[in-house]
Amino acid sequence: MGRVERGLISFHPSPVYESASSGFLGDLEFMVLAYYVNSGLDSDYLSAIAKSVGADVRNVHHSIKKLVRRGFVERVRRGLYRITEAGKQAVHKLPVRRLSKLSRWTSVRNCDGTGGAAAVAKALPSGRPCYGGTFYDNVRYYVSGKPCRTRRDQLMRLEDLSVADSVSYCEVMHRVENLVVDGIVVVYTNPEDGYSARVEWRPPRGFVRRNGVASTVAISKGYLENAFRAIAVVLREELPGWRLARLFDWLSRLWAPAMQ
Repeated sequence: MGRVERGLISFHPSPVYESASSGFLGDLEFMVLAYYVNSGLDSDYLSAIAKSVGADVRNVHHSIKKLVRRGFVERVRRGLYRITEAGKQAVHKLPVRRLSKLSRWTSVRNCDGTGGAAAVAKALPSGRPCYGGTFYDNVRYYVSGKPCRTRRDQLMRLEDLSVADSVSYCEVMHRVENLVVDGIVVVYTNPEDGYSARVEWRPPRGFVRRNGVASTVAISKGYLENAFRAIAVVLREELPGWRLARLFDWLSRLWAPAMQ
């Protein structure tokens, strides 16, 4: 089916083309496609790709063979490969498994055993996500007329606020155990947008420079999924049953077309 000659790929099967919305990408397959997208190059040599992604040329060779079979990359001539339109779509749409080599912030599997895009947003393997309590952050309060505020890393419980005569500001924080979201997920409304909400994942410092824009976009989906899981745990704890039922009905109708 294929053979390796002097470190270059000599591969001549009839490719089995796949939809960019089906299956998944391995970590190195994703890095190869992301290399094309980030660099703006439609084609490049095997040796250059291996050097850029920091992987052994033999491993890159194996990944490119799989990408050729799937129709995401095509062979131009000996050692030269070109990304296809399907490949450009796949890097943004397909879930990714085993992103261990992409970033020190990623892990392999979620605590609920799921992989793929969910594995990008790591969850600790100590159990399923569960509610850890309500806390108050960045509290500004007064005691005997004296202004006070919590330290940056200090959280207060409701009973702790009893020492305050009054509270001028606080941020309500719900802790969800066994779930990690690196970076910051923010949902807010900007007056410039009118009646709409912005959902942002703000990656850790140096993440985009280290991994590129395409990798950041793909990885953000996993972290947004874990953020949704965290919010779901909080709402299950805080909302009455009738509101949960109404929200569940709304979600079912919202997602039904995408699940068919």
